[in-house]
Amino acid sequence: MSTSPASTATTEGAGDVWQFAGRSNAWYDYAADAGLALDRAYRRGSKSADIEAKGLIVAVDLQAFTQTCGKKTRNVRRVPFLGWQFQTSACWRDFDSDASDRLEAALCADQPLCVFMHGSSRYEIVFSDMRQTRCDDPSRRRRVRRRGGETPLPELVLWRVLIPAFQANFDEFRAPWSRDRTNRAGWPAKTVPSRYVVNNVEKVYHPERWAAYKKALDAVAAACASSSSFALVSVQTRGLNAQLASPEWALRSDCNEVYLFHGSTASSEILEAHFDVSMARPSTASLVGGSKVYFSDIAAKSDEYTGTANQGLRMLLCRAALGVSLYTEEAAPSDATKAEFDRKLASGQYHSVRSFRKSTTGLTEFAIADPNLIYVEWVITYSRVA
Repeated sequence: MSTSPASTATTEGAGDVWQFAGRSNAWYDYAADAGLALDRAYRRGSKSADIEAKGLIVAVDLQAFTQTCGKKTRNVRRVPFLGWQFQTSACWRDFDSDASDRLEAALCADQPLCVFMHGSSRYEIVFSDMRQTRCDDPSRRRRVRRRGGETPLPELVLWRVLIPAFQANFDEFRAPWSRDRTNRAGWPAKTVPSRYVVNNVEKVYHPERWAAYKKALDAVAAACASSSSFALVSVQTRGLNAQLASPEWALRSDCNEVYLFHGSTASSEILEAHFDVSMARPSTASLVGGSKVYFSDIAAKSDEYTGTANQGLRMLLCRAALGVSLYTEEAAPSDATKAEFDRKLASGQYHSVRSFRKSTTGLTEFAIADPNLIYVEWVITYSRVA
């Protein structure tokens, strides 16, 4: 893969190759100018973009990675750009590096076409048509393309406009001192940071993980509908819901989908593994056993687990399906309680555990065993202030 999934895309340019799914699940390239428009809209953080293709208006959802034209909806993906090619009667061949660079520069400059010399002949390429024509013999035409790789690109995209929304959660909800504050974050005993400063907010785009997560939500919703133990769960992140979840992708109440913070010193490993939250390091001293991923609905609580450095810390905000949720108020659940929770989670009839630390911090912690019920959607970079 040509770019790291943890890199931030903020620059304008031709960027990556955009494709749509056709017959037999084959992938087809958008015309270069349409792909450029999509890539620029995507990198600006737009939720959707309209493009013109063969005289028709195509609406592309840049969050769901789908396109709709009339009544037909197709999947969309983006793959890394590898270079320009032209088609011969036998195969696709690469342009030489100079011609490829010239074509890419013309496309980035919003030029409708590019004229260049190859040998003693002059050629013209029109980006909306993706055809190469020999200028002294217009009958000699060939298809051209921006060659893309085979693997869709996950990416982090900077969303500075939402920094105040995340800052508000840090400011509004404070976490009292706990032993983890000192043992894990290296903070002086009996004290907590006076405040936090959110430096950056980045949104995760990963079409494959998003598709798998949506499929898992449907399964959890079906289980909730048939369970007499299902009850809606209230969380402190509800203030973020309206600001982060667009109407078309609002959080689903039928499966107790919520936003939760995850603090971990393994954040870098999670990002490097293409946002695989199963890379989280389980705690052997956790509330309900170590084979779970743990969350809080208060950022200041998750901060206890992000490391001892006070600058450049990273925290994840995830969508999570709590489904049918188990509940305890035990400060230190017994081995028997943990075993019972593990058995019920393994049965598939329950999906998460909520632990209300009534006698200690007064906060609620959440545990989910199945990483498929978690989608990393936001990465927060922040600092602690003494």
